[in-house]
Amino acid sequence: MTDLLEDEQTLRRISGEEEGVALRDLFSKARSIAARLTLDHSRQQVIAELIAAMQMGEGRIHIRLNADALGCSTSNQWNWSIPLPQRKPFREVKLRIDAEKDQAPVNHKLIVLLVEAQQARDLVLASPHLSLNQIAKRDGRCRTQLRNLICISRLSPRVVEAIVAGKQPDILGRRQLLEANLPASWGAQEQMLGLPTQA
Repeated sequence: MTDLLEDEQTLRRISGEEEGVALRDLFSKARSIAARLTLDHSRQQVIAELIAAMQMGEGRIHIRLNADALGCSTSNQWNWSIPLPQRKPFREVKLRIDAEKDQAPVNHKLIVLLVEAQQARDLVLASPHLSLNQIAKRDGRCRTQLRNLICISRLSPRVVEAIVAGKQPDILGRRQLLEANLPASWGAQEQMLGLPTQA
């Protein structure tokens, strides 16, 4: 995210902004937000303001950004994507160098679960006149799983960020997250799921 906010060419391309003054304001605000991302106490709020939705595609994670957070006047939302971390073939396991030992592998099942949760949320928002039970019955889905996916769609941005970076607690897997009785509070979610407490 910081790389995007500090990349003026990419910001100009995805924003569609051409006017000089507007671009200067955009770049300035982006740098300010990038600086806030380096601070533990503001990172969670910044991510919540910037990311409107996230979806996993073929080899990439597609992110819908809230352009209003950057003061962009050309559109309300931007589309941006980043490549999924590559899985190493089994034969390469013995060839890992020491510098890579601390790099946690990304749990792709958890990322897929985040995407499913966002899709479930979109499904419910698209049918505001129907109850959760009615939506589940209409689409032939398990009501309990649909409810759990909706809860996961409200997951703390810190937890989402940790999962995407492969830094979630070792005990956190797809089943554990899907079956967790998540509280509404982001802080309580982070504590329940074993994330380190912010300083």
